[in-house]
Amino acid sequence: MLSKDAIRRIRFAWKAIQVRLRFVALLVCVFVVLGQWERLRTYWDAGWAQISGHQARDQSVSTDVEFFCPMDPGVISDWPSICPVCNMVLVKRKKGEMAALPEGVVARMQFSPYRVQLAGIQTIPVSLKRLVYSPVSSGELSAVEADNSLKLKLLVSLPTRYGSLHWTDRKAKVVSREMPGIEPLVGVVRSQTGSMLQLEVENPNRLLQPGMWATAQFDISFGELEPFRSRSPKSSSDSILTIPESSVVDFGTRKLVYIESEPGTFDGREVVLGPRCDEEFPVLNGLVAGQKVAVSGAFLIDAEARLNPNLAASYFGAAQRSVVAPVPTSPAAPLSAKANDAFTTAPIRLSKTDAALVRKQRICPVTGLPLDSMGGPMPVVVQGRRVFICCEGCESRLKKEPEKFLAKLPRP
Repeated sequence: MLSKDAIRRIRFAWKAIQVRLRFVALLVCVFVVLGQWERLRTYWDAGWAQISGHQARDQSVSTDVEFFCPMDPGVISDWPSICPVCNMVLVKRKKGEMAALPEGVVARMQFSPYRVQLAGIQTIPVSLKRLVYSPVSSGELSAVEADNSLKLKLLVSLPTRYGSLHWTDRKAKVVSREMPGIEPLVGVVRSQTGSMLQLEVENPNRLLQPGMWATAQFDISFGELEPFRSRSPKSSSDSILTIPESSVVDFGTRKLVYIESEPGTFDGREVVLGPRCDEEFPVLNGLVAGQKVAVSGAFLIDAEARLNPNLAASYFGAAQRSVVAPVPTSPAAPLSAKANDAFTTAPIRLSKTDAALVRKQRICPVTGLPLDSMGGPMPVVVQGRRVFICCEGCESRLKKEPEKFLAKLPRP
């Protein structure tokens, strides 16, 4: 039989072993959890699905399935979730399946933050600016009144396309080659006959004389010219969408810009531009205010897309789109040509009745985009009414707030 002293020594040795082995046991537990993390996570998600009441089919995840956001395709998850960018429900697809690009996007490139910094890619938002065009015209100076050289009259003619503008009381800078080096004088348009303008030129120092040949320079905002003027006739501002020249990749027959749709993801989009004004281009079609365009490194992005065509065209439709889609400006914006010409080419074949409803509805009530922009149109019955959405991710939001979104659609 052991003595009390021997028992005390055994207990002390056991405690010493426990103290020394607890760190080893902790490390073993950590390695076991890490090694079985996916299995433990699956058990946790399955148990949580039963507690929260989620349907089992929504949690059926395999190695061949992933979930992505139609609005932000760079957001990809192995599990059902909500997009952290737009809060849309992620849509299920097979891994490696091509994702539909938004209308007008011809390529999509993704770069790591290190590559973005290494390439020096910088973006700025598309903004509204006032671009000025300065036409000039020359004519002979004449006296306004006899023996009065303080004011002179100048008759000039501008191109016919400017005849529709209102010129009365518009100011111009008047100079004469016969008197080089003098400051430009101020001329004011007093009368207009079509594209013929009569200016009254202030001549306080009598530097110019009747009979001299003078040139008048006017400043015309691009917002006053077509087609910009007809696009916003009620707007009091003559500012228009502009982008820097450095952001444009010019192929001759078409022009391309790269938009940062999300951090590190750049979409190549075809645009229609007006004539260059200094270092800026006015935008006719293809962009909206607030979109971020690459102004530094755009050619590097395009070169990468050409060096890796399989990566750039790994999205459905990237190789076929060559027409710039019109930018929707209101809920009444028309469907894109693809949906308007052949509804039977949509992922879900539509009957004649549904096709008529789609033509009438035109846009998705949730996103405001054309119904075929993300794989639709897809029919949904809400409050007894058959409506269409652009993708599966819009269904939950539409059913959660039906009154809000149905109010955007034309009455049945």
